[in-house]
Amino acid sequence: MFDFGFGEIVLILMVALVVLGPERLPKTARTIGQWVGKVRYYVGSVKNDLSQHLDAAELQSLQDTANAVRQEINALQASAAHLTALNNLPEQKTPADFVPQYTAPNRSLKQKGIQTRRQSRSKPQPRPQLKGSRRNT
Repeated sequence: MFDFGFGEIVLILMVALVVLGPERLPKTARTIGQWVGKVRYYVGSVKNDLSQHLDAAELQSLQDTANAVRQEINALQASAAHLTALNNLPEQKTPADFVPQYTAPNRSLKQKGIQTRRQSRSKPQPRPQLKGSRRNT
């Protein structure tokens, strides 16, 4: 706070010795020391009070933040419960669900004895050769 060097303090003590004299100087120094001690004590208590108030304000802001987080968590849990309830609903049916589905009989065309075009084309039939044809000559 105040910047007094050693030389400045010695100068102040010499002026005090000349002004007050050797008889009153010890009593005056003791009184000044007590005042300085009281001032230090009051300054320390003010600093302590300020730091406690700042800590209390910081603690209050942390508590407000924690309460906001708790409320957000509760809101998220409520929406999650709502979504879970929606997932547990029975499946909705449409009019198409009530129309009977057509299923073909399990018999295949082979079992019925019918040949398809693909089956008939799969093996080429040899052409009959005529005896009097020009190709064979």
